[in-house]
Amino acid sequence: MKFSTTTIHKVDYNDFDKAINEFLKEKGANKIDYEIVADEELGNDCAKAFDVGKYNWAIPSENEKQEIINGKLAWSTGNILEWMCQEGKIPSGEYLVEISW
Repeated sequence: MKFSTTTIHKVDYNDFDKAINEFLKEKGANKIDYEIVADEELGNDCAKAFDVGKYNWAIPSENEKQEIINGKLAWSTGNILEWMCQEGKIPSGEYLVEISW
């Protein structure tokens, strides 16, 4: 049997939201209230996976970064994670955000 071992960074959605909000405030966003549940349209008792730092094309452009700072958050979670990784705020790898309320 062939297999590979992967490290997965599991994160509670509340901690995830807090980290993203803090990062965006560092970048100058004023009225940001990021919530993965709302922005990714997720339900209760689920998980959302992101593969961060794998592809250079996934890093947001300067225009995309400015749009995020200005409040365009819907469906931008992957871009924000790539930006955080690019700046050394989080390691590359697979992230699993666990949602349960």
